[in-house]
Amino acid sequence: MIESSSSSDRDKALAKLSQRQIDCLRRVAELKKTEQIAEELGISPSTVNTHIERAMTILGAPSRREAARMVAAMPLDAPSGRAAPTPALPSDLVPEKSPTEFSRLFEPVGDLPLPAVAVPELPRRNRLDPLQRMGVALLSLILLCLAIAGLGAAIEQLSAWRSSLAPSGINHSGRR
Repeated sequence: MIESSSSSDRDKALAKLSQRQIDCLRRVAELKKTEQIAEELGISPSTVNTHIERAMTILGAPSRREAARMVAAMPLDAPSGRAAPTPALPSDLVPEKSPTEFSRLFEPVGDLPLPAVAVPELPRRNRLDPLQRMGVALLSLILLCLAIAGLGAAIEQLSAWRSSLAPSGINHSGRR
Protein backbone atom coordinates (compact mmCIF):
# COMPACT_ATOMS: atom_id res chain seq x y z
CA MET A 1 0.00 0.00 0.00
CA ILE A 2 1.17 3.57 -0.63
CA GLU A 3 1.22 4.57 3.08
CA SER A 4 4.32 2.50 3.68
CA SER A 5 6.02 3.98 0.61
CA SER A 6 7.80 7.28 0.58
CA SER A 7 5.94 10.57 0.51
CA SER A 8 6.96 11.21 -3.10
CA ASP A 9 5.48 7.87 -4.25
CA ARG A 10 2.22 8.73 -2.52
CA ASP A 11 2.22 12.20 -4.09
CA LYS A 12 2.83 10.72 -7.53
CA ALA A 13 -0.10 8.36 -7.10
CA LEU A 14 -2.32 11.18 -5.83
CA ALA A 15 -1.30 13.34 -8.81
CA LYS A 16 -2.58 10.61 -11.17
CA LEU A 17 -6.14 10.94 -9.84
CA SER A 18 -8.68 12.78 -11.97
CA GLN A 19 -10.60 15.69 -10.48
CA ARG A 20 -13.79 13.58 -10.46
CA GLN A 21 -12.03 10.80 -8.54
CA ILE A 22 -10.84 13.34 -5.98
CA ASP A 23 -14.33 14.88 -5.76
CA CYS A 24 -15.90 11.46 -5.15
CA LEU A 25 -13.32 10.46 -2.53
CA ARG A 26 -13.61 13.77 -0.69
CA ARG A 27 -17.35 13.15 -0.38
CA VAL A 28 -16.69 9.60 0.83
CA ALA A 29 -14.47 11.21 3.47
CA GLU A 30 -17.50 13.31 4.46
CA LEU A 31 -19.33 9.98 5.03
CA LYS A 32 -21.74 10.53 2.16
CA LYS A 33 -23.45 7.60 0.44
CA THR A 34 -22.95 6.79 -3.23
CA GLU A 35 -26.43 8.07 -4.09
CA GLN A 36 -25.77 11.41 -2.34
CA ILE A 37 -22.45 11.82 -4.14
CA ALA A 38 -24.08 11.02 -7.49
CA GLU A 39 -26.81 13.58 -6.89
CA GLU A 40 -24.33 16.30 -5.87
CA LEU A 41 -22.08 15.69 -8.88
CA GLY A 42 -24.90 15.11 -11.36
CA ILE A 43 -23.70 11.64 -12.37
CA SER A 44 -25.06 8.13 -11.89
CA PRO A 45 -24.27 6.04 -8.79
CA SER A 46 -22.49 3.45 -10.95
CA THR A 47 -20.22 6.20 -12.34
CA VAL A 48 -19.41 7.28 -8.78
CA ASN A 49 -18.48 3.68 -7.92
CA THR A 50 -16.31 3.45 -11.05
CA HIS A 51 -14.43 6.66 -10.12
CA ILE A 52 -13.86 5.39 -6.59
CA GLU A 53 -12.74 1.90 -7.69
CA ARG A 54 -10.27 3.32 -10.23
CA ALA A 55 -8.90 5.72 -7.61
CA MET A 56 -8.48 2.81 -5.18
CA THR A 57 -6.47 0.95 -7.85
CA ILE A 58 -4.27 3.97 -8.53
CA LEU A 59 -3.65 4.58 -4.82
CA GLY A 60 -3.30 0.90 -3.94
CA ALA A 61 -5.91 1.38 -1.23
CA PRO A 62 -7.72 -1.73 0.04
CA SER A 63 -10.98 0.12 0.73
CA ARG A 64 -12.99 3.23 -0.12
CA ARG A 65 -12.41 4.48 3.38
CA GLU A 66 -8.63 4.20 3.11
CA ALA A 67 -8.59 5.91 -0.30
CA ALA A 68 -10.79 8.67 1.13
CA ARG A 69 -8.38 9.12 4.05
CA MET A 70 -5.46 9.50 1.66
CA VAL A 71 -7.28 12.11 -0.43
CA ALA A 72 -8.64 13.94 2.63
CA ALA A 73 -5.08 14.34 3.91
CA MET A 74 -4.08 16.19 0.73
CA PRO A 75 -4.03 19.98 1.00
CA LEU A 76 -6.03 21.89 -1.62
CA ASP A 77 -4.24 24.14 -4.08
CA ALA A 78 -6.17 27.43 -3.86
CA PRO A 79 -6.25 28.62 -7.51
CA SER A 80 -7.29 25.38 -9.19
CA GLY A 81 -9.09 23.66 -6.33
CA ARG A 82 -7.06 20.57 -7.21
CA ALA A 83 -5.18 18.76 -4.53
CA ALA A 84 -1.60 19.87 -4.27
CA PRO A 85 1.12 17.35 -3.52
CA THR A 86 2.44 17.46 0.01
CA PRO A 87 6.02 18.62 0.32
CA ALA A 88 8.48 15.90 1.26
CA LEU A 89 9.63 16.17 4.88
CA PRO A 90 12.57 14.48 6.50
CA SER A 91 11.40 11.28 8.19
CA ASP A 92 12.07 12.64 11.69
CA LEU A 93 9.67 15.57 11.04
CA VAL A 94 6.79 13.56 9.58
CA PRO A 95 3.89 13.48 12.05
CA GLU A 96 2.45 10.11 12.99
CA LYS A 97 -1.07 11.18 12.05
CA SER A 98 -2.38 13.78 9.67
CA PRO A 99 -3.99 16.67 11.59
CA THR A 100 -7.07 16.74 9.38
CA GLU A 101 -10.59 16.86 10.72
CA PHE A 102 -11.37 13.59 8.93
CA SER A 103 -8.56 11.67 10.60
CA ARG A 104 -9.79 12.77 14.04
CA LEU A 105 -13.12 11.07 13.34
CA PHE A 106 -11.42 7.70 13.29
CA GLU A 107 -8.99 8.04 16.18
CA PRO A 108 -9.55 5.53 18.96
CA VAL A 109 -10.84 7.06 22.17
CA GLY A 110 -9.13 5.63 25.24
CA ASP A 111 -9.32 1.85 25.14
CA LEU A 112 -12.22 1.77 22.70
CA PRO A 113 -11.40 0.04 19.41
CA LEU A 114 -11.56 1.85 16.09
CA PRO A 115 -15.03 1.37 14.55
CA ALA A 116 -15.14 -1.02 11.59
CA VAL A 117 -17.71 1.17 9.82
CA ALA A 118 -18.38 4.87 10.30
CA VAL A 119 -22.14 4.42 9.83
CA PRO A 120 -24.29 4.68 12.95
CA GLU A 121 -26.04 1.46 13.91
CA LEU A 122 -29.71 1.49 13.04
CA PRO A 123 -32.15 0.37 15.72
CA ARG A 124 -33.31 -3.21 15.31
CA ARG A 125 -36.97 -3.48 14.45
CA ASN A 126 -37.36 -6.95 15.90
CA ARG A 127 -35.47 -8.14 18.95
CA LEU A 128 -36.72 -11.74 18.72
CA ASP A 129 -34.64 -14.53 17.25
CA PRO A 130 -36.16 -16.61 14.41
CA LEU A 131 -37.41 -19.40 16.70
CA GLN A 132 -39.18 -16.90 18.95
CA ARG A 133 -40.73 -15.18 15.91
CA MET A 134 -42.01 -18.57 14.68
CA GLY A 135 -43.54 -19.22 18.10
CA VAL A 136 -45.29 -15.84 18.08
CA ALA A 137 -46.59 -16.50 14.56
CA LEU A 138 -47.89 -19.96 15.56
CA LEU A 139 -49.58 -18.58 18.68
CA SER A 140 -51.20 -15.83 16.59
CA LEU A 141 -52.46 -18.43 14.12
CA ILE A 142 -53.95 -20.56 16.91
CA LEU A 143 -55.68 -17.53 18.44
CA LEU A 144 -57.07 -16.57 15.03
CA CYS A 145 -58.45 -20.10 14.51
CA LEU A 146 -60.07 -20.04 17.97
CA ALA A 147 -61.60 -16.65 17.28
CA ILE A 148 -63.06 -17.86 13.97
CA ALA A 149 -64.41 -21.06 15.60
CA GLY A 150 -65.94 -19.01 18.44
CA LEU A 151 -67.54 -16.65 15.95
CA GLY A 152 -68.99 -19.60 14.02
CA ALA A 153 -70.40 -21.12 17.22
CA ALA A 154 -71.91 -17.78 18.22
CA ILE A 155 -73.60 -17.41 14.83
CA GLU A 156 -74.97 -20.96 15.08
CA GLN A 157 -76.42 -20.28 18.55
CA LEU A 158 -77.99 -17.01 17.43
CA SER A 159 -79.62 -18.74 14.52
CA ALA A 160 -80.95 -21.52 16.82
CA TRP A 161 -82.24 -18.90 19.29
CA ARG A 162 -83.95 -16.97 16.48
CA SER A 163 -85.66 -20.07 15.13
CA SER A 164 -86.92 -21.00 18.62
CA LEU A 165 -88.57 -17.57 19.00
CA ALA A 166 -90.39 -17.65 15.68
CA PRO A 167 -93.97 -19.02 15.68
CA SER A 168 -94.36 -22.22 13.70
CA GLY A 169 -96.42 -20.66 10.90
CA ILE A 170 -94.19 -17.60 10.26
CA ASN A 171 -91.07 -17.80 8.23
CA HIS A 172 -87.95 -15.82 9.07
CA SER A 173 -88.84 -12.92 6.81
CA GLY A 174 -91.84 -12.03 9.00
CA ARG A 175 -94.49 -12.92 6.34
CA ARG A 176 -97.22 -15.58 6.57
